[in-house]
Amino acid sequence: MIIRLAIVALALSAPCAVAQGCLPPEPPYAYAPPTDDPELREIVRDQYQTYIEDSEGYLNCLQSEIGRAQAETRDVLNRWVQYFGADAKIRYSSE
Repeated sequence: MIIRLAIVALALSAPCAVAQGCLPPEPPYAYAPPTDDPELREIVRDQYQTYIEDSEGYLNCLQSEIGRAQAETRDVLNRWVQYFGADAKIRYSSE
């Protein structure tokens, strides 16, 4: 039970950051494609298509990083409990 609480506490208190190696794709510029210029319309469509395709890889990367971070945290918490037993208690700041 204490391990689950520690994992939740760590997850909620951790600052958001770009995961190592997971860079978000560049979103397309938010403008409506013209109806009277087929070439420009195709360029805009391609930008959206590229963004959607790249987003899948980005989300997969983030999911992998979440799994890695969870496994690492679990290992560290297990060691903490093993080393400190009953003294392995989470201290909360008074702020």
